[in-house]
Amino acid sequence: MSQRENLRLLTTAALFTAAITVMTAYMLHIPLPTGGYIHLGDTLIYLAACLLPVPYAAAAAAIGAGLADLLTAPMWV
Repeated sequence: MSQRENLRLLTTAALFTAAITVMTAYMLHIPLPTGGYIHLGDTLIYLAACLLPVPYAAAAAAIGAGLADLLTAPMWV
């Protein structure tokens, strides 16, 4: 893999991380009867999994969701 391709993937993963953080923490929470909720961050996690290679998608999902928890409920981090 060329250095240019690696930089493109890293940048795309960083953008997904930021978007997942914002969508998970602050946008449209749909409550579930079990006490949890569904949010738009889930959609972006699935989209990242479809568009990025596995290590980049997994890192974007884990870091994005972790940062969202850190911002809204630090006890879950």
